[in-house]
Amino acid sequence: MLAIVTVASFGQKSNRTAERIDSICLSIDTNKNLVEGISEGTVTNKRGKTIGGFETRDLKDNDGLHRLRYVMSTDRTYTTTYYYKEKKVIKAIGRIEIWDSDHLKLIHSAQYYFDNDVLVTATGEIKEFSNSAHFFEEGQKFQTDFYANKR
Repeated sequence: MLAIVTVASFGQKSNRTAERIDSICLSIDTNKNLVEGISEGTVTNKRGKTIGGFETRDLKDNDGLHRLRYVMSTDRTYTTTYYYKEKKVIKAIGRIEIWDSDHLKLIHSAQYYFDNDVLVTATGEIKEFSNSAHFFEEGQKFQTDFYANKR
């Protein structure tokens, strides 16, 4: 009986944590005081041929980076969004889409919630397309690059 209560308690805690993180993310998305930075470039294959493009959009203020969205388009469109609080990844969202006639068709979507660098909950994770460790590492790498280029 004790194990069931513990599992139920953990599930409730992770749901509350995800709700708290979603609230933080919403406040970042709607904060008009954040400044958006944009960078763009081309994606090339190993032979140097251009096969697509990328765009990075960050939301920042004097306290640092709050959100970073990276979009890469080749034969598919990969969109990853990272949210940060106090220089830690708190949420990562990944989407993979393809062009179907005149619109983008969603192939895969996943969300990952982190608390103190630990995965709290994941939705939509399919190992073929994504995993939490990869998203967390990429979120940290983007943040490291952001602060390295800020100097």
